[in-house]
Amino acid sequence: MTTQIRYQPLIFPDGSVIRKKCCDKIPDSREKLRALGLPDDLSGKTFLDIGCAEGFFVIHAATHGAEFARGCDMTAERIDIARIVAKTWKLGDKTDFQHAGLYDFPPAYAADIVTCLAVAHHLHGGNHDTWQIISNPEKHADSFENMLRAVEAVAALTREMTCWEYCYEYDPVKPHDVDFTRLAKTWEEKGIYRKVVFRRLLQSYDVKDRAIYHAYK
Repeated sequence: MTTQIRYQPLIFPDGSVIRKKCCDKIPDSREKLRALGLPDDLSGKTFLDIGCAEGFFVIHAATHGAEFARGCDMTAERIDIARIVAKTWKLGDKTDFQHAGLYDFPPAYAADIVTCLAVAHHLHGGNHDTWQIISNPEKHADSFENMLRAVEAVAALTREMTCWEYCYEYDPVKPHDVDFTRLAKTWEEKGIYRKVVFRRLLQSYDVKDRAIYHAYK
C-alpha cells in the first residue's frame, strides 16, 4: 500500500511519517490543516470528512477530542490505508471509514463539523472552472446546478459548520477579476447556508486557486 499514490502523509503514534506520494502541487495535509482554521479542541463534536483519502483529518479530529470521526472516499484502497493507520492509534471505537460517494451517504453520517476538501469541483460535470460557472451561471447552467446540488448535499450532512477547500481551475489562465466572496454569497443567497466566510487562499498560481471557506448552518 505504501507504494501507491497517496494524497496525504501517514502519521503514526510514535511520530514516524510516511510522506504523501502524489503531485508536488498538492499541498501537504499538515500545511492544509494550519490553513483550515479548525478548532484546536473538538471535544464533544462529531466530525465527517468527505473525500477523506488516507484519513489524515479524521485521525486528527479523533486525537483532538472529537467524540466520533468518520471519513468516506470513493477509492477503496485509500479507505483500507486509513483503517490501518487508525488501528495503530487504537481509534477503533472513535472512527469509521467507508467506501462511498457523496450521494450515497445516509443521513446518519451527519456531523457537527464537516470537511469537504478539493472534492466538489469534480462534481460540476466536467467543468472545473468554478469562477466561470458562478460568474456566468446562465451560460453554464448544468455545471451551476451540479455545483449547487453537491453543496446542498454536503450542507445537509452538516449540523454546525462545513470547512471547504474549493478549487478554481482556470481555462486558460486566471482572469484578473476573480472575486472569491461571490461563491460564498451564492450559497447564502440560495439558502444553503446561513453564513459563509471566505477565509484565505491555501494555494494560488496562474491556472488554479484553492480557496478556504467556513460555512455555517
